[in-house]
Parts: sequence; structure tokens; C-alpha cells
Amino acid sequence: MRFLGILRTKQDIATNCLPRCSGMHLDDFGSHILLINSWNYLENFAD
Repeated sequence: MRFLGILRTKQDIATNCLPRCSGMHLDDFGSHILLINSWNYLENFAD
């Protein structure tokens, strides 16, 4: 449920933020998504 523009649930994040921030449709995502806040995390995770 959205309250005053705050994303409250995982569904809110998926339907609002993912398409807007990635430029991709929700149907283009797989069943699992790794959300990170820094490219450095992804490089460290891959190592």
C-alpha cells in the first residue's frame, strides 16, 4: 500500500521503481533480482 508517496511493500518497489529506474518492463526481469546501491558491491560480490 502506498501512503503519501512512500513505497511500503516489495510489490510497490517492483511495480514503481524497477521499470522507472531500469528502463525495462517488469516482464523482462527474471524471477530473482539482486538490488544493490553501489557498483562496487557488484564487483566485490562477483570476485
